[in-house]
Amino acid sequence: MTALSPHTNQSFLETKEVTEIGRLDRLSFFHLELSKRVYRLQIRRDIQRRWSPYWGSQWFILHRALAEFSISASACLFRRYFRHTAIPDEFFFPTLAMNSEFRTQIIPKNLRYVDWPLDSTGQLEHYPRTLDASDLPKIFATRDIFFARKFADESSLDELDRRRNAD
Repeated sequence: MTALSPHTNQSFLETKEVTEIGRLDRLSFFHLELSKRVYRLQIRRDIQRRWSPYWGSQWFILHRALAEFSISASACLFRRYFRHTAIPDEFFFPTLAMNSEFRTQIIPKNLRYVDWPLDSTGQLEHYPRTLDASDLPKIFATRDIFFARKFADESSLDELDRRRNAD
């Protein structure tokens, strides 16, 4: 039996309601990517007329039915909307899942260990802290962790493998 066996028909996906104006603006304006730069066009659109917006990590584990639904004809309009969204990978799957029949099958965590440091104002930094061997006790003490990011070097990964295989 694998660790995911008890979770038949469920997806592990962070889903948080979009409440901050800055995040909502990423959904409410058309964005266009040209030459590796994203431009916000002054053309408004209202996602809330059709869907309740959600966001979360771009790392997740989807059940096959939700993955198939995401590429189905039924989700075509949804995919088209998110084509012109800034950083759509944080919004697409959480919003799709929570506005579909799959919302009851979501476990709102992504099974990853990520250490997001806080800046001097108490806000999350934009990038996760780089992990090293000193983080391994915290990682092993955290239940339901399948992945961790991001590691400083190969020696930390080697130590992770050694400890995991010893258990």
